This record gives sequence, structure tokens and C-alpha cells, in this order.
Amino acid sequence: QTGQVLAMVPDLGGDGRDEMVICAYKGDGNGSNDGIAYVVFGDGALASGNLSTAADVVIEGSGTTDAEFCRSVDTAGDYDGDGDNDLVVGAHQETITIGSSSYSDAGGAYVFASLASSMSVADATVTLTGNAASLNFGRSVAGGGDFDGNGTDDVIVGASGYDSPATNAGGAFLWYGPIASGTYTLDEADFAVTGVFSSDALGGQLAFAGDTDADGFDDFLVGATGWDMGTSGSSYGGTWLIRGSGE
Repeated sequence: QTGQVLAMVPDLGGDGRDEMVICAYKGDGNGSNDGIAYVVFGDGALASGNLSTAADVVIEGSGTTDAEFCRSVDTAGDYDGDGDNDLVVGAHQETITIGSSSYSDAGGAYVFASLASSMSVADATVTLTGNAASLNFGRSVAGGGDFDGNGTDDVIVGASGYDSPATNAGGAFLWYGPIASGTYTLDEADFAVTGVFSSDALGGQLAFAGDTDADGFDDFLVGATGWDMGTSGSSYGGTWLIRGSGE
């Protein structure tokens, strides 16, 4: 599935050129279908080639079978406020272990503040995770917007399988930057929005939209592919604009 998910992201290498991120979420990095992200730096000498040799950075999944690391990818903007852009990558079928319990398909999202030629999810600066089975947290990710207007970019992660207030209602969970290094579960997010009805699957897609109402706070879009206005079997789908706030 190489190339089904990809992104152009602002300069990660500090050379003034933007980069390409190409996902192979079915790739066998550290395990079967655990996923691989390839980063190709912008370069005046950029040419066609096999990703195994053309990629400047290769980030492999955790080794969890079918984790599908890089099922979503985006710039994290400058989430830590150090002046450099960062990368956020989702793995919506990752098994997450919290204490003595493991949750299949809980999902995770990984923020990388620095890049090396060969990496894995273990090298992420910040790890964000689901905290229950089948949440599919990381099905979408977005960054590069300042929702709370504090001058540092924020990170949003979608969990299309989130079960509150209804089964698979879905949700989107946002962390205000700067985010300290470490691991955080979705219940530690600074802001969240959820679906309403069963199978809304809110959070299946996310994007920062800039400051659409010129109030000084960036806004974001969130999709719910299964939304049907509470009727049965329709799945019309919908998209909502969530306006930023200083609160």
C-alpha cells in the first residue's frame, strides 16, 4: 500500500526545503504489516528511485502485527517551540499496554522532534495512545495549527472507534503545545470533541483550517464518515469546523 497515504510537510531538516513523507502502512518493518514511514528531503538533486535507497529517513513500526504505522501522517508544526518543524505519524491498530493490561487496536500517534536515517516508533519524542481496545486512535492526525493561541503549534489525533457517548461515536483529541517529552493517553488531552450517535466514526479525518474567523485562534476540521443525523442505515457523513479558543 505504499503511497496510499502521503504528505508534503514543511521543512524538517532546517535547509529551507519542504519534505515528502510516503507511507507504507502495510510494510513489514519490525513485524508483519506494522508499517513504515519514508521521509524524502527536498533537494536540488532529487531524482526518481526506489524508496529503500531514495528515502533519507526510514521510520519503522513497533513490531505489532497489523499495527499499520503511518496510516496517517502530517506535520506537527513546531509543537515544542524550538523553532524547528516536527512530524506526527499515526498507527491506528497498534496494541497498547498500560500497566498489566494490553488493548488491541487501541492505537497510537507518535511525534518526532528530530530525525535520523533509521528510526522506529521507540524514537518518538512524544507518544500519544488510546486507552481501551478498538478505539483506532491515530486513524487521523493533524498539526501545525495553534488552537489555543499561545504561539506554539498543537497536535490533534482522531479515534474513530471511541465509544462515548455511543458505540463508535468517535472523537478527536487535541494537545496544546508545547508538549513535554513522554507518553500520554487520550484522557490527558487538553481538548476533545466527540460524535453523538452510534457509528458516527468522528475523527476519521482531521485538518487544521487556519484562522477562518480572524479571531487570532486557528480552527480545525473533523470528519465523521458514518454520521446519519441519528437515522438508521444512511451514513451520509459530515464535516464540522471547530473554532479555536483561548480557553
